[in-house]
Amino acid sequence: MPGVPPLIPSLLVIGAILMTLGGVAAARRPEDRKRGILMLVCAAVMLGNALLLGLPL
Repeated sequence: MPGVPPLIPSLLVIGAILMTLGGVAAARRPEDRKRGILMLVCAAVMLGNALLLGLPL
């Protein structure tokens, strides 16, 4: 299967957006600050993966 189907990067970007929104909401609460920061890091990794999948080979 050459290349990546366009659905995979699209789902990664949608997931990263949702993870960012949840991470910001969680980071605002003092008891969930660590979880919120980890969610933001996860969103950044997901966006990086989507960008790498979009690069032409």
